[in-house]
Order: sequence, then C-alpha cells, then structure tokens
Amino acid sequence: MRTKSLFTIAAIFILINTGCSIKYGAMTTSSEFIYPNSNVTPLGPTEANITLTGFIFYKQAGKATYEKLFQEAVSRYQGANVIIDMGLDVTLTNIPLLPISFTSVSLSGTAAKVEIGRQELTILQDSLLNKALAELENE
Repeated sequence: MRTKSLFTIAAIFILINTGCSIKYGAMTTSSEFIYPNSNVTPLGPTEANITLTGFIFYKQAGKATYEKLFQEAVSRYQGANVIIDMGLDVTLTNIPLLPISFTSVSLSGTAAKVEIGRQELTILQDSLLNKALAELENE
C-alpha cells in the first residue's frame, strides 16, 4: 500500500512539473538602419534574456520589453549603439495542471559602434576615376 501511494505521489509530481513549450524566433541583419556612409565597428557578441510569468494566460512581451532587452545587450560594450545580426527567440512554456505559464525572450547578436558620415571614400573615388579614365583612353 505504501509503495502504491509513493508511486501515485511521484506520478502526480511528474505530471504537474511536465510542461509543453513552443519556440519561435526571428533574425535580422541589423537592428536599425545603418547609413551607407558610416563606419561600423563590431565590438563583440552580446545577449540579454528575460522571463515573464503569467497566470492562466501567457504574459505578452511588448515593445517596452524588447527595448529593455536591446538596451541591456547594447550596454555590455562601451560605445556600442546598435546590434547587428540580431536574433530574437521567444519560448512559451505552459504547465498543464497548474495555471502557470512562462514567456522567455532572448535577444542575441553582435554589439557594434556606428559613426555616421565618417567613412573615407576618396580611395574608392580615386579608383573609380582611374578606371573610367583608363577606359576612355582605350576607346
């Protein structure tokens, strides 16, 4: 009888702690528009995570949550102001016998420093000009 009770308690414990998860995500090449005439200096990999707990229904991650994750990830490197090759993963986990759900959001990518309008284009311009002049002389 005692073994049966322990088995029943263990089975209930396993069922309560068993959950199902759904995971989805997105990948972008940059976190925001980076001007063509700018210097982009990658500083290193960065990541930020947050888990939201909901009762009965999943707690949705809104714009404020994503902005908080972005700022946390960017702040890990001195001088960083964008994240390039950014990935955003969301995992929804539900525990069936309890009215508890978890929303885990993870933002990862490469922190970078962008300086707008400072890229030196004269080398490229000189190269293109020389190529055009050479083509004109050959004609």
